[in-house]
Amino acid sequence: MRGRHNVFGAALLLHLAAVAAAQVPGNPFAVAGEVTVTHTASDRWRVEYELSRAAVSIMLGPPTPEYHAGAWRLPEAFHVTVDETGYAYLERVDGEAFRSVSVEVQTWSDLVTYAPQPFGVFSDGVAINTGPLGFASRIGPNRMMMTFAPTFTFRGMPDESVVIPWAEPGSLERLDLPDSGVFVYFGSTEKMRRSESLYLLLDGDAPQALGDLVFESAKGYAGLYDHDLRDALAGPLVVLFSWSEGEPLGFGGGAQGNQIMAKGRGPADLEVDDAARRAVRSFLAHEMAHVWQTNLGNDDARWWNEGGAELLALRAMEGLGEETAAGMAADLSARVGPALEGLGRTSLFDAHLRGDPELNYSAGTLVMAAAEAATAADETPDDIFAIDRALSAIGPGDRRGSPMRSFRAVLRTLGASEAACEAIEIFVISPHGDPRAALLALFDATGLRYHLDGDSVIIDP
Repeated sequence: MRGRHNVFGAALLLHLAAVAAAQVPGNPFAVAGEVTVTHTASDRWRVEYELSRAAVSIMLGPPTPEYHAGAWRLPEAFHVTVDETGYAYLERVDGEAFRSVSVEVQTWSDLVTYAPQPFGVFSDGVAINTGPLGFASRIGPNRMMMTFAPTFTFRGMPDESVVIPWAEPGSLERLDLPDSGVFVYFGSTEKMRRSESLYLLLDGDAPQALGDLVFESAKGYAGLYDHDLRDALAGPLVVLFSWSEGEPLGFGGGAQGNQIMAKGRGPADLEVDDAARRAVRSFLAHEMAHVWQTNLGNDDARWWNEGGAELLALRAMEGLGEETAAGMAADLSARVGPALEGLGRTSLFDAHLRGDPELNYSAGTLVMAAAEAATAADETPDDIFAIDRALSAIGPGDRRGSPMRSFRAVLRTLGASEAACEAIEIFVISPHGDPRAALLALFDATGLRYHLDGDSVIIDP
């Protein structure tokens, strides 16, 4: 998920371990039933819930009051509330359980910061994200958290195509969807490009050269990640890419399952020059890394989720000849200043809680570079791909339950010393009164090469 410098949006990819029960018939830890999504007018939707059992609430994701207040029209008996967990829920005002409710929703064109993006708006259609329609549910007087596992039905307006690329044409009733949700596209498919491994829906107003670049870059990264990390996709990768005119050039969006929801912005006469190509490739390489990346933890491992994806992206660009060792060193060096500034306010571990998520992209990436250097202590350098593969061998419950312990175990397996592992953990979890000294101590302990140029810390190739 990206949201730094000219990248102007981010989407939250939720991993809810508490609701990870399998979506199977008769699952006692699930609320099933049916959700029907109907496109009633160009910017109007009806979402009808018919649940298999009475629920006291449906989790809609992180609190997004502007979106829910501005786009959702609820029956008088219902409201969206935020509880002590910090998440938003659809509930009855009187707190009673319910099995049925119909909600009117308006297309929301703005990016919802730090939350699941609800819509992707295209010139020829709209993609609605099913994730924010229900990530989990709660039942009973004790409000027990349950998997939200309904089937979904999608109905478009007359002469409108409804597309889920992995679903058979016309089979858009009673579909089982991943609990992280999918983007379902309503509209024209004339602009959709397809290959064996990729579906790209690029807004019809986007420059032709940009579309060519996105398509070829996405195919290249998919092939590299499949080869160097793991075969992660059960079906084709789906990239939904909307485009609007504006300044400056920027890209934002997020990964969700095997889908990338992307928004691009740039001048009408955009020239796809070296700077534009690097911006596109850097964005795609990062978001696609999330599709293949091993999940280490949730809120307590953002330093890995984002810092790891950043370094995976740089290594992927290097692997495809789009980045050099000198360019990578320059990129890492450019992160030092923002990292020191952010570490003066919060620890890396708490950055997401302190409203400083950009620290995961700056200091988090430097930690990953230090981890690479640490694994070379046995004279067999290992890169971020080897670290990710080793993490995938640890059970998901252990990774999510003890992310730092799992990370340290992997580094030791790949040759890192105990001193290096200790330095990495201290750097991640501790606040630093002197961030510069802490960063240099991290580099010294792990063997990441650098030199000083006045007050500047420069990473060496």
